[in-house]
Order: sequence, then structure tokens, then C-alpha cells
Amino acid sequence: MKRSVTLFAGGVVLAAGVASGNVHAEEMASGEPATRDGFGFQFADALQNGNDRALEVFERRDRRQNRISGDASMFGESSPEPTRRQFAQAAGQPVGEEPEERRPEVEAIRERGGVLTRQGTLILEPSFEFQHDNVSRFVAGGVQIIDTVLLGVIEVTEAQRNVLTAAMTARYGVTDRFEVEVKVPYLYRDEERTTTIVEPDPEGADTRSISAHNIGDVEFAGHYQLTTGTGFLPVTVGNLRVKSDTGRGPFDIDRDLAGQETEPSTGSGFWSLEPSVTMLIPSDPVVFFTNVGYLVNLSRDVETVIGDVQVERVRPGNAFRGSFGMAFGLNQQVSMSLGYSHDFIQKTETVIDGQTRESDSLQVGALSLGAHYQFSERAGLNVNVQAGVTDDAPDVRLMFRLPITFNLF
Repeated sequence: MKRSVTLFAGGVVLAAGVASGNVHAEEMASGEPATRDGFGFQFADALQNGNDRALEVFERRDRRQNRISGDASMFGESSPEPTRRQFAQAAGQPVGEEPEERRPEVEAIRERGGVLTRQGTLILEPSFEFQHDNVSRFVAGGVQIIDTVLLGVIEVTEAQRNVLTAAMTARYGVTDRFEVEVKVPYLYRDEERTTTIVEPDPEGADTRSISAHNIGDVEFAGHYQLTTGTGFLPVTVGNLRVKSDTGRGPFDIDRDLAGQETEPSTGSGFWSLEPSVTMLIPSDPVVFFTNVGYLVNLSRDVETVIGDVQVERVRPGNAFRGSFGMAFGLNQQVSMSLGYSHDFIQKTETVIDGQTRESDSLQVGALSLGAHYQFSERAGLNVNVQAGVTDDAPDVRLMFRLPITFNLF
């Protein structure tokens, strides 16, 4: 997806992760594939998590129906896939004399809450993710005389960015209604940027390629089930996610004397905190889901020189986040989901040479299509593809996850 052209006028503007004018820095991308501003916004995860929670409830109910019909030997009482019995347990409904079952793992979306991991169960989830982004930017380092006349240097920049992320996520059920989680990502990023001077003296295009690999931003999360879905209430889960700054942020990487990056960042460079609420509404033959949250990025004193400017303090913009969708089962092993996620990211404030600059706010929207295949009692495969539908969203994001369940107690 080609980015909309943005105009920056004046000597230096550093906002939303973009430094322009005297310093032609990259848009500072997060260690987790995210939005253009690069301060650790993981907008696609809201949708991904909702999809998986909904798939779990739906498949959980279908599996119980098959066991009631005498198919337990085929589908397994200990399957990590969701079952009707488990849904009944989560909803506080009677489950007869069937043997106790462990709670299944959350396939493609444990990160935002839903039906949680059963007490004493550990889920290890290796994952692989690919993200591609195509950014176009129109930069003017001049003085505007009238609305249609701009004197100064005009540059056009196009950047092709690819991010490969391998991660290991561990989730543990402390109780049947409380789950803790940790995620450790490792990233490889490469970027090819082409800059063309348009005015006043047209020059040839200058192409630069940079790449780096390093640990990303480690995340910690907790999920607590607030309601069980009895009566008119949906299944509701409260979530709290904390993202660290363990990756190399945009102010930690090496630059040349002109302020240009010699390597891409693998982290956001800022801590963030995100409370959210997930709701699931079963309605055969589908399960509807929604998630709402608010992402708080903590500001910090950067106190660094990029090119010939002093960057003193950066306060990344916070974000309102929401997603909704539906999940449905095709058979006893395969289920699919559809959804939409949207983030409204507020302005980023940057103090440069004693003056406060503000970026534009961002609108980040993505459509998602997900699928889950349960190929054994303890393991399944989740595939999810997301396509950006707004100018500020990544073009495409492809994710593979392999949750594996272990009963510790």
C-alpha cells in the first residue's frame, strides 16, 4: 500500500517517529510490527487476539457435542482445542458426570484475553511473522511564501521495509480465571530507501539499504475472566499488557554524521502499558467478539544529538484501540475467523532545541482473515493474514503460530 504524501516544512520536524529537514531519519519502527510511528503500537494484535478467543469458544462447544454423541475416542478428551464442555464450565453450567478436562490453549489470539488457560496448564507457542511496508514521503525543508509557493529543498523519499519476527510465548494458568503470559521476540529488519531531490536542482536518486537483527521488546501480560457468560452477560475478560524497551530503539541505533541511520531499530525505545477488555458472545453457529483498549506510552528524556539538532524529550502518542469480528467452524479440526481492527493514535510530542513539535495523529485500520487447524490433541496451527486499509497501516502482515499444551498439574 502506497503511503499518502505528507508535507513537512521548516528546518527540523521530529514527530511520529519521523525526522526530516536537516535530519532525514527513518520512521522509527517498533520492535513489534506495528504502525508508522514506531513507538510499539501493536494494533494488529487486538484483532488477532479476539479472533483466537472466539475460535476457542466455538470449537470448545462443538467438541463437547461430539463427545456427547459418542465421538470422544475420535476427538480426545484432553484435546487442547476448545470444547462445548469447557464452554459450559466457563459459563457456570452443569456438565454432568463427564471426567474433568483441562482448559485448551488459545489458538491465534491469547494476547487480548478470552477463555483462559486452565489452572496448572502451560502453553508454549513458537511463532513466526512477516510484515511488509511501503512508505512514500514528501519532505520540504524550505519556507512557505504563499499557499502555492514553497522555496527551499524538496525531497521525495520511498522506503521498502520488511520485518521478520521469531518469538516464543509462554502462558500459564494460575487459576481457571487468571492467566499470566510472557513473550520474547527476535527480529530481523531490512530497509531500502530511495531519496530524490526534486527542487531547486534536480538530482539523481540516492538509494541506501540497511539491515539489522536483535532482540525485540519483551512483553508481559495478565488476563482475568470477569464474567462467565451466564444470563444476558457475555464472557468478559480484563487484560493488562506491559511492553518493555529491551530492543534497540530509534535513539539507540548508530547514525552517521549527517544523522542518517546506519542500522534499523528493533525496538520502540519506550515502555508502554495497555489495559483492555475482551467480550465474547456465542450465537450458534458463530461466536462474535470485540475488544476495546487504551495504549499508554511512557515519555522519556532522550537527550541525544541527531545530525545538528538536539532531541531532548519524546512523548509518544497514546492510542485508542478497538476490534470486532466473528469466528465459525468448518469441521471438527478447522475453524476460521474474520475481523477488523482500528487504532486512533494521538499526536507525538518531541522537544527539539527547546521547542515542542507535534506530529499528526494516525488512523490505523486492518482487515484480518484467520484459520486454525488442530492436528493433534496437544498442538494446532494458526495462520492469520492482515491487510492495511488506511494509509498509516502496514501493507500486509502474515503470522504463523504453533501452540503446544503441557499439563503440569
